[in-house]
Amino acid sequence: MAAGEPGDLGVYSFRFLPQKTFQSLSTPQTTSRLRQWSMLGRIEAQAFGFDQTFQAYRKDDFVMAFFKDPNVIPNLKLLSESSGEWLTLGTEVKKIKKKKNNQCIGGIAKLSQQWKLTSNGYVKIQRLLLKDKRC
Repeated sequence: MAAGEPGDLGVYSFRFLPQKTFQSLSTPQTTSRLRQWSMLGRIEAQAFGFDQTFQAYRKDDFVMAFFKDPNVIPNLKLLSESSGEWLTLGTEVKKIKKKKNNQCIGGIAKLSQQWKLTSNGYVKIQRLLLKDKRC
């Protein structure tokens, strides 16, 4: 097998899945909570498929391959902190800061509100998003 072909242990290939929807983000209950957290319009879910079985010991290779993939670069949307607008990645990423492997949603909220919202709503939305990811 030549380098770069599907199944080659050295290279992951990705494909953008624009038809994949995340229904849980558009339910009235979720949109209400996102509005409370100042996240409505500031969160977007995108799906990408890949050609190899994910191996945890190769997670760093996986992440770097993702951000360098020619199908990811023009399609991955990021929210600009300075303008608040959605932009595409647009260029190959050279270095990635290490982050924990957690899914996290949130926004600006008063501390007292955050306590009430996180105990039930946050967990419910997390579960719905995880179900969407599996489908």
